[in-house]
Amino acid sequence: MKHLIFLFSVLMLCITSSCSDNKDYEPEPPIMEEAPKYVLQNEDGTYYALTSSTISLKTPDNKTLKSIAIDIPTPESVNAGYGTTKELIFELVGLQRYDNGVLTLARSRDDVLNEFHCYAIKVNLDLTSSSQYKINAADFYEICNNHFIAGKRSGEFYIYNQNFAIEKNGVIDGNISNFAALGYLDSKFYALAYLNRQPQNDSGYFIINLSDLSYVQFKVENAWDVAASAFPNETKEPRLEGQTYAFVDGHIEITYSFTLYDGSKHEVILKYDLLGHSLDEHLANSPVNIDLAYYGTWDVYGVHSAGDFQYFCKDKQLPSSFNYLRETYTGFGGVYIIRTFLGDIKAFDATCPVEQNRDLIVSIDPETYHAICSACGSHYDIFENNGAPISGNALELKYGMKPYTVVSMGSGYKITN
Repeated sequence: MKHLIFLFSVLMLCITSSCSDNKDYEPEPPIMEEAPKYVLQNEDGTYYALTSSTISLKTPDNKTLKSIAIDIPTPESVNAGYGTTKELIFELVGLQRYDNGVLTLARSRDDVLNEFHCYAIKVNLDLTSSSQYKINAADFYEICNNHFIAGKRSGEFYIYNQNFAIEKNGVIDGNISNFAALGYLDSKFYALAYLNRQPQNDSGYFIINLSDLSYVQFKVENAWDVAASAFPNETKEPRLEGQTYAFVDGHIEITYSFTLYDGSKHEVILKYDLLGHSLDEHLANSPVNIDLAYYGTWDVYGVHSAGDFQYFCKDKQLPSSFNYLRETYTGFGGVYIIRTFLGDIKAFDATCPVEQNRDLIVSIDPETYHAICSACGSHYDIFENNGAPISGNALELKYGMKPYTVVSMGSGYKITN
């Protein structure tokens, strides 16, 4: 009996020990996958994901199809002043499509020189190979027309081709606070950037032709003024959610995203040409009503021979002897009435469509019969080609003079829009 009790005690001791030991063999918690820093969506629902050291192709339900480890550049030792050095550790930032692949940047900030040290890392779409390129500047960077454009806040910029050879570099006149957008038109690269320019003291947004470094100052509408115009019946101020800039089909678009008090979301898109002029208010639709059909009026103020022209402007009371009535209107900057070389009567707004300044009208050259803007130098053909641009900024922008309607009435004509 004593032996049975002893054996039972030993058995219970073993069971207790076994149960106690099992606590050391609880299942390991699952390893958490690193959350992506950047994602790049594909049309089929798959997406590329960038972590601190890899780029992966994933399904819509987050399963990994392919992955490639990124070779992070080795740390660089730089002068930190006072006889000391600092080691720059590179970090991957950004993920964009580029030249039949995807592109990320490895960069680290040098606080002494106040600039980034950068490498561009290009990976093919099937994630089987990658290439690494040292680049000169990347406070700001963007891909445009299959080129990589990078810039420093100091104004220095570089344009790289698909193989990261420098096609052009230069220095913008001013310190860059914001590289808002890049565009490509007629073999030229354009940048929209906020510049601090000294000693000119004309800081603000500029449209910069990076090919010849010409500048046009650009007024960006205040978001609250845009909201007040777009939502005039709102009693509560709309909330601005975002403001983005882009070059689209040869013009600039600024998109303002608002949330109204009722929770509805709206976008307001303003469009501008490359000279900063609004395309939404291109020669605003000012009323026109010039009645030259009264008895004898056409005889005095009309155009009777080929090449004749007459300028009408109610604000300037020209012609001075013309009887301007309350219902008489003369467009945006006045109206030219002309007789073409074929004998037709035509009318055009006298304002240059490039400048869009009602106080700056075109003049008609008595020898060439071109309508010429003294500000931008554009020439227009109003006597043979319906006001089409001939040269200057107007030809580049494809802006013709604004025509008005000519109606034959009795013994004269009426000009309307």
